[in-house]
Amino acid sequence: MGKCTTIFSIFVLLCLLSPNIDAQPIEYKNQKENTGKTILAVKNNLLYDIALAPNIEIEVPIGRQWSLNAEYKCPWWSDSNKEICYQLLSGGIESRFWLGNRTGRRQLTGHFIGLYAEGGIYDFQYKGDGYQGKYYGAAGFSYGYSLPVSRHLAFEFSLGIGYLTTKYRKYTPYEESLVWTSSGQYNFIGPTKAKISLVWLITKRRERI
Repeated sequence: MGKCTTIFSIFVLLCLLSPNIDAQPIEYKNQKENTGKTILAVKNNLLYDIALAPNIEIEVPIGRQWSLNAEYKCPWWSDSNKEICYQLLSGGIESRFWLGNRTGRRQLTGHFIGLYAEGGIYDFQYKGDGYQGKYYGAAGFSYGYSLPVSRHLAFEFSLGIGYLTTKYRKYTPYEESLVWTSSGQYNFIGPTKAKISLVWLITKRRERI
């Protein structure tokens, strides 16, 4: 609970500061030649990296105010002694609406709200009992801010709050095998994902006038 509170507090602070940053857009000598049109964003969630979870995201703009974001993460670690297992295969999709007047503004930057869904399978164990999920699923609403720091780089901060459900089986290792001890279902309402992502903005060069 302490980690969730800390992440949420940092996220709120960044969102409170972002309007002041957003009020001073980057100026270029020739606006028609500045950045081109953003056609794709490739991302890496640094929080997942800290948790040793390889991940990638791709976002495609749809018009001026909409975009579609897809993500995938796949930590797959275990040891031969069957004492540690950290395995997760998860994918998700999110529809985003970018807020504010988008005229003359770079795509995929600024404030946004979204609707997301994700799911996957998992197997978690650390020197004792473990939990294996037949599946997990989560869906909810997100809010975030993407801060451009250069022509092709940005940082994205976002938080998703929604509903998560999973069916799991509990096991304990015994003589090179796994003994299933119980099973159940877990449901949760609250923050289900948080992101501090490094974003690579891929643009299409505009023709000079």
